[in-house]
Amino acid sequence: AAGGDRMTPFEVNALFTEAGRLDVRMRRNNPEERADMATSWARLLADVPVDAAAWALDQHYRISREPIMPADIVALAEQFAPPVSVSYAGNVTEQRLAAERRAVTS
Repeated sequence: AAGGDRMTPFEVNALFTEAGRLDVRMRRNNPEERADMATSWARLLADVPVDAAAWALDQHYRISREPIMPADIVALAEQFAPPVSVSYAGNVTEQRLAAERRAVTS
């Protein structure tokens, strides 16, 4: 899947922090419990890109009142498409640079 690094317990922990801001039920104050949970989730989310997981978290809480689970992230992350730069200015700049490179090498 496209879209960045794969999930590690460290990234899952950051995801839990954000989930806890959105959903009090996701807060884990016991560091050992939180670490164990992050390790287990990271195993299930190992093939999910970090940015897709963050996007999935946001999408989940936009449409659901339920606490998020790994399966929710996996299902939603499949719909994630990283933003592609299609700016007109960027394309014009690329074309100008390519033309200048051709002029210099001719």
